[in-house]
Amino acid sequence: MSKAKKEWVCRAGFEHLLSFSMKKIPKNTTINVVLWFDYDKLWLNLSDNRIIRVTEEDVHEILGLPRGKMDIKMISDEDKLATWRSQFDEDRPGHKITEKMVFRAITRSTEVNLQFKQNFMILMMNLFIRCIKNSYLSQEVLGFVGNFDNAAKFN
Repeated sequence: MSKAKKEWVCRAGFEHLLSFSMKKIPKNTTINVVLWFDYDKLWLNLSDNRIIRVTEEDVHEILGLPRGKMDIKMISDEDKLATWRSQFDEDRPGHKITEKMVFRAITRSTEVNLQFKQNFMILMMNLFIRCIKNSYLSQEVLGFVGNFDNAAKFN
């Protein structure tokens, strides 16, 4: 990642992710965590009916994700979605975007522009915050009303 990209990641409040190293996502572990996690109750319900509660503080302490004071507001914006999806020339429906596709777009980009920021936030959101239970990425973060440059101010 270029110096400019790293500087933006730090300014946006995700500096701890720069020291997070993962060459490959462990598929079985990932599948189990996604299956066991109850997003509404914020807990992992393990196979033997043990429950592990997950708090915002846990996420902050373990991953170093920002815990700002402002609530995140989202809207549906089909134009923004269509513009973002247009960067992928694969012959597939726009909602079928994978982590690998976004990762490649991030590594190919040379600028710290809106598209880089959107790609970073979509990948970060899907890997660390809210996973959907299929192999495609949730693109809902594109409905974020604020500015990704101020991400550290949001919770």
